[in-house]
Amino acid sequence: MENQRKKREIIIGFVLFMGLVNFFADMTHEGARSIYGSYLGLLGMNAAKIGFITGFGEFVGYALRFWSGRYTDRSKKYWLIALVGFSINMAAIPALVLVNKNGWLLASFSS
Repeated sequence: MENQRKKREIIIGFVLFMGLVNFFADMTHEGARSIYGSYLGLLGMNAAKIGFITGFGEFVGYALRFWSGRYTDRSKKYWLIALVGFSINMAAIPALVLVNKNGWLLASFSS
């Protein structure tokens, strides 16, 4: 009985921890989405380029979700793919601060 209670506490702790990780990943992702246009404009892009890059970025994101989902279903590496996705998200968005004044092309790959 005690062993089962300990397992339950570990599972609940893990779920809460992953919820916290997801919270911070969503916070960086959604926070960055709200300023992509202004930030890319600050880096020297015009409105047409900003529209194309943000639209193309959405397309690439959905395509990656589709293909990584298929790969995950076949390989059964659910946690590995989830951790890689969270790591990329939590590293790429803050890395935008490292882009120089006219580095809009480099910033486009991160957004």
